[in-house]
Amino acid sequence: MQTAQTVLIWLSVPIGLLSAFLWYWASSALVCDGDPKAVPGYSLGMNHPWSIKLGKPINVMGTMAEGARLNKLAAIATAIAVLFQALATGAGALAEREQSKTCQTSAPSCETSTSAGAKG
Repeated sequence: MQTAQTVLIWLSVPIGLLSAFLWYWASSALVCDGDPKAVPGYSLGMNHPWSIKLGKPINVMGTMAEGARLNKLAAIATAIAVLFQALATGAGALAEREQSKTCQTSAPSCETSTSAGAKG
């Protein structure tokens, strides 16, 4: 059970990092006119400071839709990471329960395995 717990914990780490990356990417997403994700008629215009900096008009609706899409992916990745953490906690609780059952049936061997685990 402890192996399952360790695997689940380590699986949640890259998925959590992926969700952080997706949320960062969502906050900095920009869609310009001419992009396939652009919605016609919803541009900031060339006199806006961001448009001047990019040299293209920024499409507001396309940018909002792209940010929402990335936010949705980040939320799904976070939910998966949390699920793995919850499963790891459950696996740890099951392992602890099995250990206590073993200790109740054979007390001398439990003390040696517990003290050996504490030393190493």
